[in-house]
Amino acid sequence: MTFIFFFSDSEAAARFWANWRDLECTATSKESSHRSKARQVLVLGATDKPWEIKDSMRKMFFQRLYIPLPDRETRLRLIKNLLVDQLHTLPTQQLNDLVNVTNGYSGSDLTMLTKEALISPLRAMGDSIISASSNSLHPVNYDDFAVSLLTVRPSVAQSSVWQFCEW
Repeated sequence: MTFIFFFSDSEAAARFWANWRDLECTATSKESSHRSKARQVLVLGATDKPWEIKDSMRKMFFQRLYIPLPDRETRLRLIKNLLVDQLHTLPTQQLNDLVNVTNGYSGSDLTMLTKEALISPLRAMGDSIISASSNSLHPVNYDDFAVSLLTVRPSVAQSSVWQFCEW
């Protein structure tokens, strides 16, 4: 049997490690009625401020994995995947322009941006949406993304990116 624990904040991590000895005993115990392999425990933690985790707790993790913000190619693939089943009029050049202006956006930022742009045709209809058919919606275009870019900003500050790299 494999146990997997995931925590994403310091408080949850502290509770987990406070009970580690009990967990360790449970995970490595043998069942008395059959021969069994030792159980495995995978502990996965995620945080946006790893430097705030206490050193004693951080030592228990033998591997650190930094997942950077998406690069240009990844942003393009993410946006294309988000638009795959959507009616849009974004030619390749406009998609490339959109990818260029979203440098520094995370995957969740791009998802939020795309959702905002997809809602734009509904907002444009105003009150007439109640009696409108789906055919009356305009396809999502670059202007919809341009408006969304005014409200959906990158959630990760550039200074945080440098702090991650230094850490």
